[in-house]
Amino acid sequence: MKRHLWTAGLIFVLSACGTPAGDDAGDTGAPVDRSVYPEGPYGATEGSVVTNHKLITAEDGEFYLGADIRENTDNKLLLISSGAIWCLACQEEQPKLEELYSEYNSQGLEILEVIFQDLEGNPGNAGDAQAWLDEFQVSFPVVADGDAQFDQYQDPSLAPLLMLIDLDTMTILKKSSGFQESLFTALIQSRL
Repeated sequence: MKRHLWTAGLIFVLSACGTPAGDDAGDTGAPVDRSVYPEGPYGATEGSVVTNHKLITAEDGEFYLGADIRENTDNKLLLISSGAIWCLACQEEQPKLEELYSEYNSQGLEILEVIFQDLEGNPGNAGDAQAWLDEFQVSFPVVADGDAQFDQYQDPSLAPLLMLIDLDTMTILKKSSGFQESLFTALIQSRL
């Protein structure tokens, strides 16, 4: 009888370990087809699917979150930093972002710097992306948001905006005004 109670207790405990609404909800273990961008609805809050934004490269080409970041199956997480040429805090975070990139890129972290405004507050362009690359010599991609698409995520005056995104689902895991280094490092470590 004791043995049956112990077995029943063990089964109960093991069945309680998986939660249907937890972080692994919907995770069947099957590979995700990353060649197809997740369907909407799209949103700007944590837990929402981020839009497949069309951005501008430093070479004045097109850059898409889906084709240029998500389709690379080596990438697991995307940390977007949206900054402006006029933003001192955006400039100061670049060495910290480069350190994160150096430490975690081989484990699946991609970082993307999105320049949304120039020095005068005009929408970012290819020249701004190139100037940022020249100034900070970062190893991760730098693009421009010429259509103010990232304004939906945060008031531009609160720059920088940082968003951590799961690349299988394109879901916003965390959104922050300003770089909270210890918070983002812990989230990245827990997800890689």
